[in-house]
Amino acid sequence: MIKDYEIAILVRMYDKRIMRHRGYRSLHRVERVIKWEEIAKKYKVRKSFKSVIRKLSKRKLVDDQGKSCRVCSLDVFGIRFVESLSDEEMGEYL
Repeated sequence: MIKDYEIAILVRMYDKRIMRHRGYRSLHRVERVIKWEEIAKKYKVRKSFKSVIRKLSKRKLVDDQGKSCRVCSLDVFGIRFVESLSDEEMGEYL
């Protein structure tokens, strides 16, 4: 089961066009662009951004370009997941 804060990360990455190979950004830059602090406060997440990205990477929703987890972008399944959400659902997570 995917959690609300994970959906929020995917939706914001999609909104900021951090997708596929052309969208690779450093982990710290992605964290800043999608406003991870805001998501963490809203959903009361105590995990680090890196650990959440690793979890999404294991589910094939985010591509972390290897074990180092220095860069990340939305993978094909992550893009399809976000596109399957209705506009109302997407607006809830932005």
